[in-house]
Amino acid sequence: MHTIIPIPFRLLVLCAALAAGLSAVPAQADEAPRARPAVETDPETGLREWQWDGEGLSVEMGQLLPDQVRAFFIGRGFEDSMADRVAQRCAFWGSIGNTGREGSVKIDLGQWRTLGSGGTAPLLLNSHWQRKWEEEGVPRGPRTAFRWTVLPAEHRFAPQDWLMGMIVIDRPPGADFDLELRWREGDEQRRRILPGLSCAPE
Repeated sequence: MHTIIPIPFRLLVLCAALAAGLSAVPAQADEAPRARPAVETDPETGLREWQWDGEGLSVEMGQLLPDQVRAFFIGRGFEDSMADRVAQRCAFWGSIGNTGREGSVKIDLGQWRTLGSGGTAPLLLNSHWQRKWEEEGVPRGPRTAFRWTVLPAEHRFAPQDWLMGMIVIDRPPGADFDLELRWREGDEQRRRILPGLSCAPE
């Protein structure tokens, strides 16, 4: 099983270094069914985590503070300004998996989108960042660390398989949004909207 490096708080534990209601997005005619995720709030930090599973897919996401993201990537060899570029976006640690006992689940995060103020916004995939890092001459070491930190854009999950890693969304800290999921369970295409998610504040 291929496991991606998780992010604080879990990343710090495993690597020793390393909210809910409907949003005000108007319904569309072809909008996917909504599925309210379970929400937990850390009593010490106030950071929130969301969890949902259904039709073979399990998704868990937890807020990351910009300072956590900034410190993490500086620790991986990125210059302050480059680490800050990621920290100025909306970041989560995430876990995605196949809860079924037979049959595969396939994801393509390039098909996922967020719905909120200003319309839709995509997930910022590893390929997006790697192009930027290469253009700006970031050394191979930090680029490799980034690649292993961020969830892969595409993956086919065997039964009970799962991945963990960072998810970065093209929204600013503090933004509220709904998350549209798309995945394939066997031969069936699935869609769900998870309402009421939010980015950690600055």
